[in-house]
Amino acid sequence: MSLLLHALKLGLWPIGAHLSSTQLYRLQGAVNSLRLGRWMRDHGFRFDPLVRDRWAVFDVVASEVCWKSAQLSGGDHRRSKLPSACGNK
Repeated sequence: MSLLLHALKLGLWPIGAHLSSTQLYRLQGAVNSLRLGRWMRDHGFRFDPLVRDRWAVFDVVASEVCWKSAQLSGGDHRRSKLPSACGNK
């Protein structure tokens, strides 16, 4: 372990002693986001579009699926077979 990392850990212990469980949980979530970003980069994933929350992920996925469905179906003449999530009522 490097000297800098050791010093950092020694400095974080007293700070951690003053944080609530909720604050530590949120900090762990931030660290998990860093780890996920590194994993995604290592595996060739792109980071666009970025979304505000997990619910917006569903909107992005639905629009991608609808676009691909329309592309595979040959266009608008078969749009009636697309799911209602694609704007087809």
